[in-house]
Amino acid sequence: MPSSRPSRIVRSAGLILAALLAVGLAAAALLPTVMQGPRLAWMVNGLLPRTIGQISVGGGRLGSGALLSLLVGHAVPVEIDDLRVVDPEGTVVLSAVHLTARIEIHRNPTEIIIRDLRPGRSTWRLGRMKHHRGLGFLAAFQAPFRPGRVVRGVARPPTPFRFQITNADLDGLDAAFDFPVWGLDLANIKATGSLLADLRDAAHHTFGFDVHDIDARGGGALRILDDARAARLPFERAQIEKVAITPDRPDDLQLFVTSATTGRSVLSGEAIFGGVVGIRAPQSPPGLTVNANWANPAEALAALGVGKRLGPVSVIGQPRQPGQHGKDDQDGQLGLRVAGPYEHLTATATARDLDLAYGGRALGRAQLEATASLGPLQADIRRLELVAPGGGRIDVRGSLTGAMDLTGAVSFRQVSTGAFLPPYLRQAGAGILDGEIQLQGGLTSGAAAISRIDLTWARPAGAPAPRVIRLRSGGS
Repeated sequence: MPSSRPSRIVRSAGLILAALLAVGLAAAALLPTVMQGPRLAWMVNGLLPRTIGQISVGGGRLGSGALLSLLVGHAVPVEIDDLRVVDPEGTVVLSAVHLTARIEIHRNPTEIIIRDLRPGRSTWRLGRMKHHRGLGFLAAFQAPFRPGRVVRGVARPPTPFRFQITNADLDGLDAAFDFPVWGLDLANIKATGSLLADLRDAAHHTFGFDVHDIDARGGGALRILDDARAARLPFERAQIEKVAITPDRPDDLQLFVTSATTGRSVLSGEAIFGGVVGIRAPQSPPGLTVNANWANPAEALAALGVGKRLGPVSVIGQPRQPGQHGKDDQDGQLGLRVAGPYEHLTATATARDLDLAYGGRALGRAQLEATASLGPLQADIRRLELVAPGGGRIDVRGSLTGAMDLTGAVSFRQVSTGAFLPPYLRQAGAGILDGEIQLQGGLTSGAAAISRIDLTWARPAGAPAPRVIRLRSGGS
């Protein structure tokens, strides 16, 4: 019996559907072979959404079964060559010569998850833009501003989007954190990291990252202040517990340093830089919280300019003795605590067993407690105690205001003067100094002067007369 017309249509439709499925399966199987190198770059660059930055790839390869895996939301192995991300000001914020990962894409809402990222030799920059608001790395991924579609008087919200990187193995990354007042460069990093940008809720965007167990094998540098005032502290190597922006502090960059070495100097501590992200309101106020400690700080302070650009007083370290280890070979400790908004920072410095010099000549071993604040300026030396090289003690205390008004005093307790003199003057200038000098006045007006002096210098037996010299002036 001849087939009916409906049955022939069904049969034909089935054949067509089977053919289309076969073609689709063949295309899916051939996609990794066809779409690689420049072809894959052309496809990826064409599919990338428009942003106010620039995102480009030079080539790459897809894993087997890529199309079917993507369609059902499974992770697809990919290799990408020559990745470059440029912010709106033309600064490269991310680059990688060759990276591998597994990419997973979901729809409704759009969600991209990158797993097992291996960027190899790469660079990453996180910092404020110079002429635009916000972080350049984030701005590079933002869509161009367009007036929202209004339906019945209500603006249409932006398309929800979520981007996540999990379990990134960073091996060979150079990272730069560039902000006003401070900056940090880290070279040849070995670390583990993750990143999240969640834009599904238009009123509460979330951005965060966590890079931990960092070993900066190529060293790096810490920048303090900007422009001509900037001082740089180089590191030969740094171990950092974590650099992160966390969901509980979405505007703040957190830094936890295990050790950063400059010669024999070892820096450790933690810092929180407030208000650096600013992607949602209310923003954290821009400010700084630092708790840092240096062991053997002489070489680090010399690198920062102490003894040169910051005045003639320097910190000198003692040569390492053979067989010395641990605390026995430490040339003192320096602690620094800083807190507050940038316009009103307060700082406390403490030092223990620092060997000071003036113009290269030893002053003695120092203990220090000092505070300072900005807005208005106020600096106080609560305690500066020097054990003189030849014996005795020198105590310094004083304060300086924003108007550059100085008050202070220097006390001498059984100080042997010969050790401060060059060899050819020691015999004539040797003796024991006791007493006090008080200072007061305005530095800017040139009116700073000795307000009171009461000193006694006792010369050793056999010295020419007079054996005791006393100098008194001002006050009682």
